[in-house]
Amino acid sequence: ILLEIIFLITCLFPFVSFYPIESDVQPLVGILALIVIIKRSVFLNQPLHIGPLIFSLFTIIFLTYNNIFEPIFNPDFGKMLSLFFGSLIMLAFHYSKDFMTKRVLNISISVYFIYTILIMANTSLFYNLQSFLVRNINTTEMSYRGVSTFSTEPGLFGGLLIFFLLFTDYMFSLKRISSKNKYLLKVMIIIMIFLTKSGTGYLYLILYLLLSFKFKQNKRYFWI
Repeated sequence: ILLEIIFLITCLFPFVSFYPIESDVQPLVGILALIVIIKRSVFLNQPLHIGPLIFSLFTIIFLTYNNIFEPIFNPDFGKMLSLFFGSLIMLAFHYSKDFMTKRVLNISISVYFIYTILIMANTSLFYNLQSFLVRNINTTEMSYRGVSTFSTEPGLFGGLLIFFLLFTDYMFSLKRISSKNKYLLKVMIIIMIFLTKSGTGYLYLILYLLLSFKFKQNKRYFWI
C-alpha cells in the first residue's frame, strides 16, 4: 500500500523532482507507475484494466515520434516517451486510486494553494525557489501569463487542476471527504485555475462544469 500512496503523491506533483531533468513530466512518476503495474498484475495477479491497457499499447507507436519536416531522423526523446509514460501512469492510477487518503488530498491541494499565494506575493523569490524542484519554468514574472505553481507553464498547471477537481469528486463519491471539505477544496482549485490565466485551464473548467451539470441531473458523476 505504501508504494501506491507514494505513486499517488507523485501523480499530484508530476512536474516536481529533487533532480529535475529537461522534461515537463518528471520520470519518477512514470517509473513508479511501471513498478505498480508489475506488482499488481504479476505478483498479485490482478487483471489489467482493458481501456487503459489498449491506450497503453496504442501509444507504443509514439516511441517512433519524429518531425517529418526534418531532413534526417532526429527524434525528440521527450516527446517520444511522454505519451507512453502517460498511458502507464493512467493504468497504474486505476490500480492505486482507491488508496488515496483524505489527508494526502487535503495537504497536497493546500500546498499548491499556499504556494500560489506566495508566488503572487513575491513572484521572483518563489519562482527561484521552485526552480530547484521544477525544470526550466516558462514564466518568471506576473504578466499576461498567470501562475504555474510547481509546473513548467500555466497551461499544464491549469490541466492538472482540472484533474484535482475530478479526483475531489471521486473522493466525495466514496464518502471519504465531507461535503464541506469538497467545496472548500473546489474553491481553492477554481481560484488557482483563474490565476493561471490559461485558456486551456478555462476551457477544461467550462467542459467540467457543463458535464457536471448535465450528469448531476442523473445524480452521478460523468467520469465514474
